[in-house]
Amino acid sequence: MMNASANIDEKIRQLSNTNDELQNMEISVRDLKDSVSDVSNRYSRLEQKHEVLDRVNKDVDAAFENLKNLEDRLKDCERQSSTLPDEI
Repeated sequence: MMNASANIDEKIRQLSNTNDELQNMEISVRDLKDSVSDVSNRYSRLEQKHEVLDRVNKDVDAAFENLKNLEDRLKDCERQSSTLPDEI
């Protein structure tokens, strides 16, 4: 009877330890899940930033082309205005 009682007590301790280990594993899995979710959110934000940067880059290129065209037109106007007094 004493041996059976000791065995039962040992089994209860083992079950308690197993339960504690399972709870620790659940916490670890939950933390890992939260970390994966956080990384996923950061990746999504990076993708959005990438799209915005691409748009800004295209806009800057377009503005540069417009300024270059304007500069060429101004040079042409300057050439024409410098010869205008002689033509008049």
